[in-house]
Amino acid sequence: MQIVEDMTQAPKDWNKPSFDDSAWDQTQLPVSWRMYHTALLRTKFTVKDKNAFDGLRFRGWLFRQQAIEIYLNGQLIGKVNNLEEKTGNVDAEFNASAMKHLKTGENTLAITTRHNWRWGMLSMHVYNDGFGFRLDGRKK
Repeated sequence: MQIVEDMTQAPKDWNKPSFDDSAWDQTQLPVSWRMYHTALLRTKFTVKDKNAFDGLRFRGWLFRQQAIEIYLNGQLIGKVNNLEEKTGNVDAEFNASAMKHLKTGENTLAITTRHNWRWGMLSMHVYNDGFGFRLDGRKK
């Protein structure tokens, strides 16, 4: 994870599999960060056989998040912006074109998101729950 004030400060190709993120902070979700700043998050995962899957789904707990972009192996596969309720769970299936970016072997998932609210305000459980997400694969 790396925090930047604005996406213009994001390192070049931060979402690409070849990007060296070894100097970035390691964290476990859920996580929170400074108000009005942008989080860049990256992880790797291994798929034994991509042909065993026929769909991908993004699931996340979002609190006042903006401009969420989801990249799989360097390719933009989804965007979430301006939640109607500002807070809540998102469960979104990607269209079939996202599947072409999944590969057998090592994959890189990169997500960027900006928030616009102070964590833990209004006696909500937000501070402890922060921002969390996962990418699921649907087996054939």
